[in-house]
Amino acid sequence: AAAVVFFYVVVVVFCILKEETAFKKSFQYLQQFAIGFEQMILDQLLYEGTLLDELREVENYLFQLICEVQLGMWILDISPDSHVQRKIMALEYREMKSASRRFIRDYAILKDYIRTVDYIELLFSSLKSKSLNHE
Repeated sequence: AAAVVFFYVVVVVFCILKEETAFKKSFQYLQQFAIGFEQMILDQLLYEGTLLDELREVENYLFQLICEVQLGMWILDISPDSHVQRKIMALEYREMKSASRRFIRDYAILKDYIRTVDYIELLFSSLKSKSLNHE
């Protein structure tokens, strides 16, 4: 029940954002996930993981989404607040020797990524419908 309430609150908050803020926040969050995916793929290579192709596929979709948001920002003349730096991921999450700890880290990143993409989709659907109603 708490997860449903949280989801509802996030959706409501996302839906009342202004267009500029929506683009900036979406761009920021997606950049953060790109940093997480970069580390996940690096670890797959270093530790001979079995999910390399799948993670690369998801990362490719993420990059496409970042490009679409960035293109929308360019069209609307919206500048990002700042670009996210790799240093946001602490060294303790980058240098994980334990496979089980890496799995938990990767699971958390993927879970949050999926939720965020869902929220962004709802957000831009809401912005689109607002835009259509004002024409």
